[in-house]
Amino acid sequence: MKQTAKILEQWLIDREQFYKSLIKVNPAVYKALVSELETIRITKVSKLTPPWIKVTDRVPDTSIDVLVTDQDRIKISYHLTSEVNPNVWEDICSKFKVTHWMPLPEQPENK
Repeated sequence: MKQTAKILEQWLIDREQFYKSLIKVNPAVYKALVSELETIRITKVSKLTPPWIKVTDRVPDTSIDVLVTDQDRIKISYHLTSEVNPNVWEDICSKFKVTHWMPLPEQPENK
């Protein structure tokens, strides 16, 4: 999904560069097109790349696998308690201080 987001973002950048050639012809059209690109960027790209959640803001439900990071490495783990304690994770050593987490991506569809 991250690769798809990068491709979409590059397409948006390319379109914006192309639209700049229209600014002298019709500034209102240019402004409308750039506004549309920003709407696409906000609604599509952000959905393709789920945000990391700070463990100080919220922890996941107990015993549900999630991605966790210490901002250096990424692992799969699950939170062991429903308490807001960012340091109680399954199979995480004390040197790995979880700072953020996010849900796992969807499984691929069988076709």
